[in-house]
Amino acid sequence: GYCSSKYAVESITEAARYETADMGIEICVIEPGAMDTDFFRTLASNSDEKMKDSSSKYREYYERDLAFRAKQSKSDVSECARVLVEIDKKRKLKVRYTVGVSLVYRVFTKLPDGLKELFVRRFY
Repeated sequence: GYCSSKYAVESITEAARYETADMGIEICVIEPGAMDTDFFRTLASNSDEKMKDSSSKYREYYERDLAFRAKQSKSDVSECARVLVEIDKKRKLKVRYTVGVSLVYRVFTKLPDGLKELFVRRFY
């Protein structure tokens, strides 16, 4: 659900960018990393509820995910606003702008698919 919808926005943006280029219309996507919003607090609360069930086959997954999220640094949403202002001043837009995304994650996304999958299976 969540990751699929983020990928859909990225794909639709790229397609619309190609389709409108001849008309002088530029389209970009802003890809925020972890932002300090209620999203993660709600996620943690829901995870807590799932972990109460000791028979749940997902309990270990939720525990690992919650531990990962607790260590994850989150950016303030004002960082997104700052990037929006910068984009508004540009004459030529990039396809995507990342906000609050760590260098490690940016490098990770450039790895070949097989290596990314291996990493995710091994460490997550």
